[in-house]
Amino acid sequence: MQPLKAALLNVLVIAVAAIIGYGAVKTSLRAFDLRRETQNVREQIAALEAKKAELSERLREWKYPATIERKIKSDLGLKRPGEQVVIVAEPRATSAPIAGEAATGAMPWWRRLISAFFQSQEMKTEQ
Repeated sequence: MQPLKAALLNVLVIAVAAIIGYGAVKTSLRAFDLRRETQNVREQIAALEAKKAELSERLREWKYPATIERKIKSDLGLKRPGEQVVIVAEPRATSAPIAGEAATGAMPWWRRLISAFFQSQEMKTEQ
C-alpha cells in the first residue's frame, strides 16, 4: 500500500503544480494583453487631445467677426453692399509655338542643322 500512496501523492503534486502553472501563464498573458491595450488607449488619448487642441484653436478663431466675414466672403462669394470684388486668376500655361516658328512655319534650328547635314551627305553620294 505504501507504493500506491506514494504514486497518488506524486500524481496529486503534479496536478496541483499543473493547475498553478496554468494559472500563472494565464495571468501573465492577461497582464501582457492589458499592457498592450493600455498603450493603445494612451495613444488614442494623445491623438484625441491633439484634435481637441486643434478644434479649440479653430473655435477661438471663430469668435472674431473678421474671421466669420472672411470665411463668408471666400467660401460663399458674398460681399458687403458697396464693395467691389476683384478676382485674380493665375496665368495658364500655354503650349503655343515659339514666335519665330509660328510665323514662318519653320523647324527648330537643331532640326534644320541636322537635315542640312544629311542633305549635304546625300548630294555627295549622288555625285
